[in-house]
Amino acid sequence: MILDLALSDGRTISQLGAADGTRAILVVDPFEWRTCANGVAAWLNWERHGEREMFLVLTSQPTEFESRQLALAGIRYAGVLQGRPPVGTPLQIVLRAGKEPDVRTGMTDEVAYRTIAGLDAAP
Repeated sequence: MILDLALSDGRTISQLGAADGTRAILVVDPFEWRTCANGVAAWLNWERHGEREMFLVLTSQPTEFESRQLALAGIRYAGVLQGRPPVGTPLQIVLRAGKEPDVRTGMTDEVAYRTIAGLDAAP
């Protein structure tokens, strides 16, 4: 399962953040992160406005150039996957205490904004 994917430091995706809160985990290839930069920005903004967390996980170690681009954009990543995910990226995972995980592939700006709006409207 996607939540059991391991990061290079031994943690799994499901172990990122507090289990009793709301978490968004974005899995992105460092080469393609710019194609979903607006979606990543929407999630970063979402994280700033409440008791919730957003984690960016990369599918591979970024090159020096990619690391610089991420740093210039003010984006930090939580870790790097040990292997490739079983589905395409970018991947958007929302974990909420007591709820089924919401996993979506191909995160576009529209998907990010719609998902965030649904979370903000939920009790």
